[in-house]
Amino acid sequence: MSFFGNTPQQGALDDIVNFSNFWRSFLLLFRLTTTAGWNDVFDSLIHSHTGYGDNIENMPTSNYGNKGVAFIYFVSFLLIASLIVNMYVAIVLENYERAKEDEIIGLCNDDLDNFYATWARFDPKATQLLSVYNLSAFLNELDPPLQIKKPNNAAITVLNIPLSSEYRLHCLDVLNAVVRFYLCDIEESTELDNIILEIEHKFLCIFPNRQTMEVVGTSYDWKHWNTAACIIAKYFKSYKIRRQNEAARVIQRAYRIHRKHKIMLQFHFRFFQNEHAAIAF
Repeated sequence: MSFFGNTPQQGALDDIVNFSNFWRSFLLLFRLTTTAGWNDVFDSLIHSHTGYGDNIENMPTSNYGNKGVAFIYFVSFLLIASLIVNMYVAIVLENYERAKEDEIIGLCNDDLDNFYATWARFDPKATQLLSVYNLSAFLNELDPPLQIKKPNNAAITVLNIPLSSEYRLHCLDVLNAVVRFYLCDIEESTELDNIILEIEHKFLCIFPNRQTMEVVGTSYDWKHWNTAACIIAKYFKSYKIRRQNEAARVIQRAYRIHRKHKIMLQFHFRFFQNEHAAIAF
């Protein structure tokens, strides 16, 4: 309005398309953001003096389509407008592509947030570590699609999560293992590496300093150790019960022998007692 409000209506400028008031200027600039017909409007502005012929003195003292002002204004406006529009379109397309990838993969940021929310219930002090004995319950408490319902002992073996000397698992190791288990159909690729990098970045945002631990094995090894310990305990228990049964049988046998000998002694005692009484009579 300030620069071109009194520009004569010619060419692309008419009683609707002009800069005479705020709303018409706004609608015209809104149309120009799409670069539709901007060259016609620009041409009308820089040649606005042609309608006066040689009577340049009769032109308004201001706002009569200065070529330099029109050039600077349109170039700057179109550059800024195109930059904003292209940035907006790029953001929309990027979000669309990301949503499309998440739909194909079936894993999104909400799933990661649900994982950390469940982790917080099992690790209220935020130690970043979880006892391996609570891993089965933790996997069962996760929300789909990362949930691994009980019985999940076989899945724990397949996860192969690094294990510390205190039989604890790190949060990031568990998350990476669960994601890889869920995306088992996706082979090792750039796409999977990008997902893992995004997971690590989100983890660092939540826990700036990762808790270090001494790795002595994996959950696969722990399942083998646990299975071996259960087998040893089972056989030791059966051996102990067998020994107890054998000891009970020996005690019962000794008791029967002792009772038999006691009865024989009582019989002989009574026999000799009767013989002694008969001799005395």
